[in-house]
Amino acid sequence: GFSLHRSGDGGQTWSVLTAADGLNVSAGEVALSPTFAADHTLLIDTPAGLLRSTDNGISWQKVLARPQSAGAARVLAFAADGRLVYAWFDYDSQLYVSADGGQTWQARAGQVGEYTSVTIAAVAPDQSLVFIPEFSTELWQVSQIGQSWRMLSKTLPNALQGAQTMAYATDGTLLLGGSGGLFASSDNGQTWQTLLAGLDVQLIRISGSDRLVLLRDGQVMILK
Repeated sequence: GFSLHRSGDGGQTWSVLTAADGLNVSAGEVALSPTFAADHTLLIDTPAGLLRSTDNGISWQKVLARPQSAGAARVLAFAADGRLVYAWFDYDSQLYVSADGGQTWQARAGQVGEYTSVTIAAVAPDQSLVFIPEFSTELWQVSQIGQSWRMLSKTLPNALQGAQTMAYATDGTLLLGGSGGLFASSDNGQTWQTLLAGLDVQLIRISGSDRLVLLRDGQVMILK
């Protein structure tokens, strides 16, 4: 929305983060470095582009301008090493890749179609980016720092009416959720197993061996 907030006491109290001009920091996507506890690095998407902070959001540096006529950054994700980062703006023809934790960026020409919007994406254990284009049932993979593109699968689970969230479990299983349930694939989308049928899954988060699933009705389920 129009502001970004931070809590230092587990969510009991909150402070509004401001930029150098004293205005509230407006944030869409927020990505914390996997090594945040050590380097305090985070990236946020704003109307002006991507901002980076290395001091818990106290100060910010603009690191990537939003491409002209592009939308918000639907994809903003760190790989597990905290160095490789992916960013993709809605209705833009390029993927942006950083190899230094978001300080500098390189544009990679997309191979899915011009002005593509991405519905959901996740960074795989091998640090490739796996994503589903909007209005599509195709599962794609980008590797080699954005230089190699390939379609993993042309189809998603038949029972899935709308993909909402995707994540990799610690064992490398790809989890995909949305209207219709929660599904898992151990072969990067070639075959799918139904884990939760008929539910409306909004969000998946991985915490160690636990798989946390948020449903549209507000329920949170923990799968072991």
